[in-house]
Amino acid sequence: MKVALVPRLCVAVLTSVILSGAAGMLLISAYQGFHVNFLILFTYITPAVMLVGLPVSILMDAVLQQWKIRHPVLRLFAGAVLYAGAGFVGTCLYMLILTGAIFSGQGWLSLADSDFYRGIRPFTRIGVTSALLFYTLHQLLHPILSRMKI
Repeated sequence: MKVALVPRLCVAVLTSVILSGAAGMLLISAYQGFHVNFLILFTYITPAVMLVGLPVSILMDAVLQQWKIRHPVLRLFAGAVLYAGAGFVGTCLYMLILTGAIFSGQGWLSLADSDFYRGIRPFTRIGVTSALLFYTLHQLLHPILSRMKI
């Protein structure tokens, strides 16, 4: 399977910028303007998209190719479901790493704590949204970027 990494990197950066911009607009307050929220969100979202999103995207495309779904609507739906699930799992892993729970030895114990899920729920929504945005942008821009041969 040939992997076009440059178009995926372009899509990943565009996903980070769009998601940071949208969330930055939602979080504008009288004390912090858009640019502060955008920079903070971009700092946290970009590593997640680059370190989790890119490898998972390559894996999901390999899985979709193995399934050999011929109907385009079913293929898009299966891809969206796979990416949404990967966004949820990837966000949980990223939050375990980001909070240091894995490295302290308490990571797997925190999975049994109900407070962990209450605290991570908003982040999983962002992760699923990011994964679906990545998938949508990849489906829209991949034919264009692959024809440009960058």
